[in-house]
Amino acid sequence: MYIVSNMCQRELILADMLKKPIVPVMFESTPWPPLGAAG
Repeated sequence: MYIVSNMCQRELILADMLKKPIVPVMFESTPWPPLGAAG
């Protein structure tokens, strides 16, 4: 899981050092290619 990964921790530390906000974003799983007219 990414949230407990070493890279995630490093990104959080860097954002804190640079005083940058973290904006959490969640995506839904999407089949590929998309079903219907878009596919």
